[in-house]
Amino acid sequence: MAKVSFGTVVTGISGSIEGVTFARGSNGTYCKKKGMPVCRERGLQPAYRSLIGYLSRYWGKTLDQAERDLWKAYADAHPRTNALGQSYRMSGINAFTSLCAQATRIFGEPGAPFLPPVTIPNASCASLVGSDGVVGGSIVLTWTENGTGLITDMWEIQMSAPAQSPGQSPEGQAYVQVALVAGGTETATLTDLLIMAWYWFRVRYVDQYGQVTAWVYEQYQAPAAP
Repeated sequence: MAKVSFGTVVTGISGSIEGVTFARGSNGTYCKKKGMPVCRERGLQPAYRSLIGYLSRYWGKTLDQAERDLWKAYADAHPRTNALGQSYRMSGINAFTSLCAQATRIFGEPGAPFLPPVTIPNASCASLVGSDGVVGGSIVLTWTENGTGLITDMWEIQMSAPAQSPGQSPEGQAYVQVALVAGGTETATLTDLLIMAWYWFRVRYVDQYGQVTAWVYEQYQAPAAP
């Protein structure tokens, strides 16, 4: 916060401009950085935050040191890649909360948190292709897999917002989950899409331990009625 001194032309000012708010108090006019509005929590955010809190407490109060060491070893052996393409290693607690939360998000209500998996996911997506559905605004997604998917695991399918034209980068889109398909299945039909709009779709394999594989992308236009 800073006090403001005026000249002979400007004798007062109030309101906000360029992120700065001007106001008058008992000691004269002052300016301060405009406050950011509070983002009210909606949807799944509070539940997810509660889950992370539960898992953090479980890590600190229930797991013994030998079990924490197993998660540390898992994290060291499974580096991840950030949005800039840089490889990094998680801490043991981050690996624990990440996988347990992912498994809960995909498979529903959590059981007792588990020890780190000792195998990699049984499958991954090799290619993804879209085709017209049987009614307008429907798209059939078909993918091929590396390996053999297990019925205990899931394919996660996400979709971008509709666009009027193709060509946008798939990595720059905001996605929402639209379907979960049991491992071993290699197709899904999406309906009620905006006719003639372009969508990005992406598919990845998620095993029962919350381990995920790389996304594979496909852009396709929702067809008009046949």
